[in-house]
Amino acid sequence: MQKTQIRIMTETALMTAISVVLSFIQIRGPWAAGGSISLEMVPLIILSFRRGVKWGMAAGVIYGLINFMFNPYYVHPVQLILDYPLAFGLLGLSGIFILKESETKVLALIKLIAGVTIGCFARFVSHFASAMIFFGSSAPKGQPVALYAFIYNISYIGPSYIIALFVLILMFLTAPLLIRRQR
Repeated sequence: MQKTQIRIMTETALMTAISVVLSFIQIRGPWAAGGSISLEMVPLIILSFRRGVKWGMAAGVIYGLINFMFNPYYVHPVQLILDYPLAFGLLGLSGIFILKESETKVLALIKLIAGVTIGCFARFVSHFASAMIFFGSSAPKGQPVALYAFIYNISYIGPSYIIALFVLILMFLTAPLLIRRQR
């Protein structure tokens, strides 16, 4: 039992570290109103599928705090929580679906897509709430705050989600054991 816990904790630390490294490889462009596009979510989502929601959320919270240390921008303590540990912790919800070896590849693929979508959507909601509450004054004159918050966040979370989903589907099709739940 203790050997398994050490293995899970080590895997969690490694996936968190890989996310930190991937966060430094960013794409920024005119289409992204804010944030950056990177593969930082992929290892956290893989961990969520492999080890479950609890470990995925723990890794996301840790990653969010490390990300904040490298990019320490906040206007209020609640905004800090919404944009860093909570947003990335919610990626752990990807692991609510268990990809079993006994199920068909099509069913497992549908569960993978659903899990990634739920985790990324939850992250988006956390960032959206932060933008609505704390950055609404940045909205252009006459633009509704909700529209501003949506555009700002979807411009980088949307492409990051699509790229992460593509990478995870490719991994699932070529090396499914890397993503399936481990005992």
